[in-house]
Amino acid sequence: HRVNETETVPYMAMKAAQDALADAKMKPEEIDLFILANWTDRYYLPDLAPQASKLTGTKNALAFDISTACTGFVHGVQ
Repeated sequence: HRVNETETVPYMAMKAAQDALADAKMKPEEIDLFILANWTDRYYLPDLAPQASKLTGTKNALAFDISTACTGFVHGVQ
């Protein structure tokens, strides 16, 4: 699968967050922590989690990335 230019990591994270919020019957404003576990070719400033958090509308959330290469998912779940 190839993504187009608009399907960035923050965009895909926002879509996943929107699905999770819908499942939980929550509003973005109710979220206070936004963690993105990821490792891709990237730039470091700004991090990806704050961008995804902003796209999602989590106005009150602290956002940060966990970037631990292949183990990023495991560390994110922990």
